[in-house]
Amino acid sequence: MVEESGHRGGAGRALLLWCRASACRALACSAVAASGCAQVLGIPSDPVLAPAAVETPSASDAGTGGSPGVTTVPSVTPVANDPSTAGAAGASGRDGVLPTDGVGGVVTPADAGLPPELGPVTSVGADAGPAPVVDAGPPPPVCPVPPERVALDIIFAVDNSGSMAEECTAFEQALPRFVERLSSAGVDHSIILVSRHRRDARGSSEEADTSVCIAAPVSGLAACPSESPALGARFFHHSIKLDAADSFERLLESLVEPDAFDLNVAGWSEWLRPAARKIFIEITDADSDMSASDFSAALQAASPENFGRAAPSFVFHSVVGVEQAAAGAYTPDEPIVVETCNAVGSSIDGAGTEYQALSRATGGLRLSICPPEALAASLDVLAEDTLARSVVACP
Repeated sequence: MVEESGHRGGAGRALLLWCRASACRALACSAVAASGCAQVLGIPSDPVLAPAAVETPSASDAGTGGSPGVTTVPSVTPVANDPSTAGAAGASGRDGVLPTDGVGGVVTPADAGLPPELGPVTSVGADAGPAPVVDAGPPPPVCPVPPERVALDIIFAVDNSGSMAEECTAFEQALPRFVERLSSAGVDHSIILVSRHRRDARGSSEEADTSVCIAAPVSGLAACPSESPALGARFFHHSIKLDAADSFERLLESLVEPDAFDLNVAGWSEWLRPAARKIFIEITDADSDMSASDFSAALQAASPENFGRAAPSFVFHSVVGVEQAAAGAYTPDEPIVVETCNAVGSSIDGAGTEYQALSRATGGLRLSICPPEALAASLDVLAEDTLARSVVACP
């Protein structure tokens, strides 16, 4: 930007406006900033441009040793559709920077002391007021209300190992509220649960205590426990036991193999929708024997249309035995945490470092599984994140 200080009057200001509108645009910005438009064009700098009017020697002072007289370049009222005043806009009468009507006249290059080939220069009178603001173009698009949303396939993997009894109970209680939050927001979603189905009442066996049964309104079951799971309009349950350290292996196995209750014939991949975004939520208090990179590569190889080809196209959240985050959840830019949390009445096998690694690699969140009764609050956090990911980006 060329400084205007000291060049507020008459054709001096006109010259600066002309510089902005034409020649200075074509010159290197660094040159303009260093020396001003006048110096770049080879015109005498500030002392000559400072007066309120362009000064030229009068005939009476020509050739004398005294101070030259001055004459003021007159303003000329622009003529509509005159090519000499229309500038780059042609018949519109605008030069793309200043309107020609109501802001001053037009002076020739000779009047302003410029080379004639530079074309006419718009001048601004002393009473013209502030220079008009350059048109910024059309306003940005307005995002629709309510926002447009993309379909989501959300895959829950819930550990069924012996230390997960309280967490399995808490998950059964918390999932309906998670689903309701998505439904009330109008999100097109499918819930795919990969975990052992609970057939018996809690307290009757360790298997019953560490299994999961989901009833209405989420599934088609009237009540739990039940002999087999039941599918719902948006709920699908693939029953398989996930043990302490094999969630990754069991997810890959059940992806392509039928479940024990004949609810699918080719694994839970039958329930995926290629156009939907995929979000995993792992719930475990252990570490994984399989690395995050091996799991991701195998998942993509098995179903590239759903999980990506060159790079993962899914998000992986971890609710694991990690120490609680001060902000409630660890973000992808924070390092892997190896410290475990403390849970009264349960044992934490590990901080879930491989699950954490996959969360960081796919932009997912990491939350603590401690204490078990806080699982509902953790799913609330993930529901909000899921809602945000369902929104189609506004142009």
